[in-house]
Amino acid sequence: MDCCGKCCVVVVASCPLSLAVTTGIFTERFPSLCRPHSRRTIRLERGLLRLLSGMSAIGLERILNNISDSTLLRMLKRSEHHVKRPAPRVIGIDDWAWRKRKKYGTIICDLETRRPIALLPSRDVNTVCAWIRSHPTVQVVARDGSVEFREAIRLADETIQQVSDRWHLFHNLGKKIEEILKRRLPSSEKILLEPDDLSVERELTDAERRKWTLVQSVQQDAKQGVPISVLVRRHQIDPKTCRRYLKMTEPPKINRSHQKHSADIYKRDIVRWIRQGRTTEWMHRTLSRRGYARGISTFRPYVAKLKKAVPHEISINRRIIQKVLWEDEPSNEPLLLKILDIYPFLKQLNELVRSFKELFGETTSEQDILKWCEQAERMNETPLSSFATYIRGDVDAIRLGMTLPWSNGMVEGQVNRLKTIKRQMYGRAGLALLRIKILNIT
Repeated sequence: MDCCGKCCVVVVASCPLSLAVTTGIFTERFPSLCRPHSRRTIRLERGLLRLLSGMSAIGLERILNNISDSTLLRMLKRSEHHVKRPAPRVIGIDDWAWRKRKKYGTIICDLETRRPIALLPSRDVNTVCAWIRSHPTVQVVARDGSVEFREAIRLADETIQQVSDRWHLFHNLGKKIEEILKRRLPSSEKILLEPDDLSVERELTDAERRKWTLVQSVQQDAKQGVPISVLVRRHQIDPKTCRRYLKMTEPPKINRSHQKHSADIYKRDIVRWIRQGRTTEWMHRTLSRRGYARGISTFRPYVAKLKKAVPHEISINRRIIQKVLWEDEPSNEPLLLKILDIYPFLKQLNELVRSFKELFGETTSEQDILKWCEQAERMNETPLSSFATYIRGDVDAIRLGMTLPWSNGMVEGQVNRLKTIKRQMYGRAGLALLRIKILNIT
């Protein structure tokens, strides 16, 4: 049972001249169990604080039904304490919106401990510069392309290494490519995919690889003049098989055509629907109404195999084209070749994207980045020229962003957490309470 800490005893000392009255506390303190005058144990308060880190005080009051939201807020504000954190060396900085396009704040995270360490009321140059000057141990700052942050870091300490975030670089280039595609391509169109364009050579299986190794050994021995009778005994194969191996010029493909698929009885209809441009989901729903009992996970590979042999039309839009240009997936290679054949100007754009992705490595130099900017400017596209100008103006930070492992990914996650907590409080709490929930409650 918790004690209120007010219990006392009056001790009367007898004296011939006067009576002296003194008071003293005789209760024993339990600092690990509860605080003086508290009606809740420390463990219960910690549990309530953990709940408050993920929900509002009003929401928790509705669940508990015996503690008011005001009491919970007082408990939360009382929990504010200055935790001893190591001096930050590598930090990430980003802005967050009190009210979008109206008022912004700044969040700063320690990228080594992966924890938020500061929440500033604004993102102006003076506020950020003052915080960085108060932390002289900072050596590296990861940021986005914000001009305010760049200037604040420069004013605070010119020796600090500024690292441009990699995601923002890719995002900005993607936006520029999207502008080009919007101006030069239709919103959507249908293209015909021929089977020759989609004939992707499959990899050999283990059995096929072993058989091809045996074939090459037989052919190598035959080139050295070994007779067939010796080859048969050496490799333990039949004479007819040995003669067939000597005529082979490419790896064997084990034919499994004797294994029938559950959708083979509907093959004619499936081929007709593929030519009409029907989706796999539509075909599966139609066949299910006819009695086809297998799931779509079994049906989908069968349709994909038929599509490689049947010329068919597909509908593509700018988003699909941009995705194919960005990704180096082997499965996208046939579609990429078809798109580049229809729009030849995309070949240069595709090479530009690939060369930009190759810049991200430990050996990238400033000259490599400037060469890429010259390549982008030669395309005579206004969006790419503006992106190259941006890179030239912040080339040092961009080079460090391409070569160093630091990025703003963790900071973006904390901004997302901050937005969730801020919206839980319905905008009625101030910066002090928000700072407690972001920095102290983890």
